Amino acid sequence: MSERVEAFLVTFRQKITDMEEIEFGENKQAVIDKLLEKDKNLSEESYRYFAQINKGMYVFEKSKLMADVVEGMDKASILKFFDAFLAAGGEKVRNCEEQIDEH
Repeated sequence: MSERVEAFLVTFRQKITDMEEIEFGENKQAVIDKLLEKDKNLSEESYRYFAQINKGMYVFEKSKLMADVVEGMDKASILKFFDAFLAAGGEKVRNCEEQIDEH
């Protein structure tokens, strides 16, 4: 399974690398729009608040904060993150199998 995951990650990194800036911007804006989407009803809003309370985080505007971070990202920063945390041999990569073995 890990070979498949690594093969996917190599392919996905290449897709990001080859992506035109316009397409990258459109994808980035889609993520921002999704993060800033208003709650559809009171149930969604209360679930969002209680999820934060249950985690003990109390960051009720987390989506707005995340959207601000995404807004400041460019393709180079995404690739840098990818290489550090996802790519085989990355300095901060942890294998899924290691995670499973620990639990």
